[in-house]
Amino acid sequence: MSIENFIDKIQTQDFTNASPIFGELMSSKLADALDQAKIKIANEVFNAGDDDDEDEDLEELSDEEIDEILDDEDDEE
Repeated sequence: MSIENFIDKIQTQDFTNASPIFGELMSSKLADALDQAKIKIANEVFNAGDDDDEDEDLEELSDEEIDEILDDEDDEE
């Protein structure tokens, strides 16, 4: 069923046959809208907890700097 069929039925005032076409068209549009809403919610739920960006902010230390920090901690004990 297409919009063209629906319009043809309306133009010929065949409202009895236009009604099921309208229902199918609206069901299809509603299903598409629901699918989009589900995708949006799923993205918010599953991608909101990503903390990978925080790792990028951390400073990378060289092996020498790590050894120096560990040595300083040993000296304090």
